[in-house]
Amino acid sequence: MPCKALCFVLMSVFCPRIQVVNAIHLVPPYRSFAGYCIAWGLWSVPQLNLLLRVSWIEIHKYNLSRFIKARGCTFLNIMSSEDADCAVDKTSDDEFEDALVDLKIRHAEGDTEIKKGIELARKALHLFLSNEFSQAKELLSKEYGKNLYSTHGTAVIKFLEALMTFEADDIAAAMQSLKETSSLLQKYRRKEAITTSIGKALGLTESAELTEEELHSELIFAECLFFRSTLTVIQDENLINFIKGGMKIRQSYQTYNSCHKILKKIDWGADEMLTHFAGGIYLGCGAFNVYMSVLPPRVLSLLEWVGFVTNKKEGFVQLDKAYQLDNLRSDLGALYLLAYHLFIAQQTAAHDEDLEVASVLVDRMLKIYPNGVYFLMFKGKLEEIRGNFTEAVTWLEKSSKTQTEWKNFSHICYWELMWCHAFKLDWEKAYECAQLLRAESNWSKCIYAYLCAVFLIMQEDKNDETLAKIDELLKEVPKMKQRIAGKSIPMEKFVCRKARKYFEQGKFLMVPALEMLYVWNGMAMLAGGAEFRKKHLEIIEREKSKLEKRNEQEKGKDTKKGSCDPEFNYFDDYGLLQLLKGVCLKYGGQPLQAELCFADVKENHKGIKKDHYVTPFACIELVWMFMDQKRFDEARTALKSAKQDYKHYSHESKLHFRMHSAQTRLNIVTGGKKKDAQQSNGNGVARQNSEEGVKF
Repeated sequence: MPCKALCFVLMSVFCPRIQVVNAIHLVPPYRSFAGYCIAWGLWSVPQLNLLLRVSWIEIHKYNLSRFIKARGCTFLNIMSSEDADCAVDKTSDDEFEDALVDLKIRHAEGDTEIKKGIELARKALHLFLSNEFSQAKELLSKEYGKNLYSTHGTAVIKFLEALMTFEADDIAAAMQSLKETSSLLQKYRRKEAITTSIGKALGLTESAELTEEELHSELIFAECLFFRSTLTVIQDENLINFIKGGMKIRQSYQTYNSCHKILKKIDWGADEMLTHFAGGIYLGCGAFNVYMSVLPPRVLSLLEWVGFVTNKKEGFVQLDKAYQLDNLRSDLGALYLLAYHLFIAQQTAAHDEDLEVASVLVDRMLKIYPNGVYFLMFKGKLEEIRGNFTEAVTWLEKSSKTQTEWKNFSHICYWELMWCHAFKLDWEKAYECAQLLRAESNWSKCIYAYLCAVFLIMQEDKNDETLAKIDELLKEVPKMKQRIAGKSIPMEKFVCRKARKYFEQGKFLMVPALEMLYVWNGMAMLAGGAEFRKKHLEIIEREKSKLEKRNEQEKGKDTKKGSCDPEFNYFDDYGLLQLLKGVCLKYGGQPLQAELCFADVKENHKGIKKDHYVTPFACIELVWMFMDQKRFDEARTALKSAKQDYKHYSHESKLHFRMHSAQTRLNIVTGGKKKDAQQSNGNGVARQNSEEGVKF
């Protein structure tokens, strides 16, 4: 109940203008006088007495979850007047299914405004993916404010620009353009939400009729909501905007959900306009299904509570349909699939990336867009994952130099180039990439400064100037830390701790660049690069030998209480080296030696003073290795240990993604418990009854 009350607090803060009549429903009928008092309080003092009001609800044990289920529209539509166009439909799923019994689509004759807009947007998308960004914007600007797809296309380009730059002016311009699209949508959308209007129509006539323009307006409405939610969060990174963004995402999800139900009820195969509509719905539904399914179970459970349901296997099918259909968004379907297989799956350690599918998609798209920066970058990333770092550098450099208009896009390429050089142990070039990002990119100055420092640390011949530069960079790191929704970014907190540790240990860090490669889930790429994997092992063994010598020296010292000598954290450094060595051995086909390394980390956990994260990460490495060897009971034990025995360490949220992926795979290969088996579907998690199929 306290969690439900907290949700009420957050949603009440979200908008002071909650309706009085809705507040009355918070209390049972026999407490009507108290209900009116609460309603008056909600209306007159919306943000001062929230705790008092929630406590009153708690005392009377009112079932808030039942209230939200019955009258979810009350809370989930709590938003300011500027978001009034984002109303959530109030028709339940059962009512909506009944409403679609006799749904008809009225087809327009001739070249309609929507048809012209789609053709214009298709040409603009081709220009955009061919690096002709200015020409694409110019083409769409001819009908901006008049044609729906032209206006929406311009807003999407501005949205992408805002994501690239993170500049306040670009974010404001994108937000304004999306609001103009939302205003233009009112010309095409029904006055009521589409599901509500159909339900009412059926209540009278048991039939409903929609136009193609109304269908496309709902699709664009869902896309606009998603883009606006993202910009809302990054425009002003406070808790209120974070909640607003979440509400818009939910509204986008519900709109896609409703449109997918419509799609299943109509015959759209032979209609060009409806094919474009179907492609957009498959793209949106597939993206929600695939990308949300990588979230940890606790987050998924919370999302289920507010109505989200995911199915990764069905999501891949939907994204493939969006790509295969000849429609406006087919190229975007390829982009979404490539982004998952080459980036998201790697970062979340999902272990379900399909490099063969990615290879086929990249080759096909490069034939259409031979100089397209997106697909050149994806080709470079594909070679990087395969361990072909030299080829990856060639493709990524070509992508970064192909266009100069969107300079911030090149920063993504330089980020990947930096890691490729790091894998090759070319610390000077890795430093150059990090320094360029530090000078030009606004994503995270804190992390860029730390990376510049660690690449300098890894260089063997360091003069006094280099050492002074390292000190300067690491002193800057804590000053550049950011906060989003009142919280620090986990990776920035980590590098700040490491920068502090550098000075506490007498200006020393153990193989910091290799450590960063690991925590960014990059060491798996050494599986295909035997030459570089051997060099990494040589560095680890060399540093381990130095560590043991220093440990012997430290044992011989007469350490007195209050000594000013720098810290020496032997077990921290030993655990890190053993973890990295185990990973290299695992990918080198030496599982027995790797297992001994990971077990050694666990045995020495009590000696670790600062870097406690290495032990649970070693446990997860053991889990995956045990599963590869079909030692499922041991894998389950190691996973349980990682979940329950270690708390409050660096990268804990990152490890939760790995735990989630490991638990999902373990359930699939062993059958798991009945409940877990229902949650596991194909390559991911499907939280639904298997007989219902996809929830969208």
